[in-house]
Amino acid sequence: MISAFEYVKVLIFIILGLGITQILTAIADLIHESKRMNAYWPHVLWVLIVLILHVQEWWIIYDLKNYAPWRLQTFLFIMVYPIKLFVLARLLFPFGIQEGMIGLKVFHQENYRKIFFSLLAWLS
Repeated sequence: MISAFEYVKVLIFIILGLGITQILTAIADLIHESKRMNAYWPHVLWVLIVLILHVQEWWIIYDLKNYAPWRLQTFLFIMVYPIKLFVLARLLFPFGIQEGMIGLKVFHQENYRKIFFSLLAWLS
């Protein structure tokens, strides 16, 4: 029989895994399109920070293994942060096939306010 923690951690880890997958897939796509991509170091820094936040949350969730009174409200409260991280990971990259150059500088300048304020609002 599995413990309550083992039961609830599965969905949390799936969502965190999807966020990490989103970031790594987008990085691989950009590497694949390196001939058409202009990298921009502030954007790369955002990507690394969000990736580290995903891994950190994955690590921290394990500390809840000894938490005993699992209730739906507790689970939903804990689920909020991984969901926010996933949405933030999705906001970091342009989506869809684009023609011509993929300018991360232009994308960053057009979207950094949305990303930054999402980070501030969601992670606080």
